[in-house]
Amino acid sequence: MKFKSITIVLLAATLLWAALPATDAFTNTNGTALATHSASWTQNNGAMDIQTNSLHPNSAAGQSMAGWNADTFGNDQYAQITIAAITTGTYIGPAVRVATSDLTGYRCVAASNEVLLQLENAGSEAGLGTYTATINVGDVIRLEISGTSLVCKVNGVSRITATNATLTSGRGGVSGYNNAVGVRADDWEAGDLSAATGQGSVRRRIR
Repeated sequence: MKFKSITIVLLAATLLWAALPATDAFTNTNGTALATHSASWTQNNGAMDIQTNSLHPNSAAGQSMAGWNADTFGNDQYAQITIAAITTGTYIGPAVRVATSDLTGYRCVAASNEVLLQLENAGSEAGLGTYTATINVGDVIRLEISGTSLVCKVNGVSRITATNATLTSGRGGVSGYNNAVGVRADDWEAGDLSAATGQGSVRRRIR
């Protein structure tokens, strides 16, 4: 009986670990709010919705941030998105250590001419780095955090690195600024950094 109990505990632990990475392809009707699209999302600030089966920031001249609430993330984590449409003046990208509410988290957001690494802390914004380059449809924007070290990558290449100790835990998520229709992201993924390859995991995908 004792052996059986240990087996059950180990199986439960394995299933818990297997929930990550989480993914979302944002397939839904145009105009569907992100948290309506899936209850696994908490819209912390601003607004984001579905357009052309991809994610669109929808807060005029304002910040948007949402966190994935369906799984528990380790403190060392990553999130990434694929650019589906891009322009200047409106930004979208992955976020890590997103709080359960409020505009709090690290984010790496892209417009057509640059990528910004930023800290949002209860609505107070601090710039942590900028990468100036042309960003194209199909580019993958990825943000990783390990301890106090942050790395923002474009297509797997490290473009911005920074150190910041303000936020110590949180969720994988997404963030954006403004609401131009010409900015959208697709194929979001987030998980624990140690399991970034997704090997041995079951991907929780929303379509």
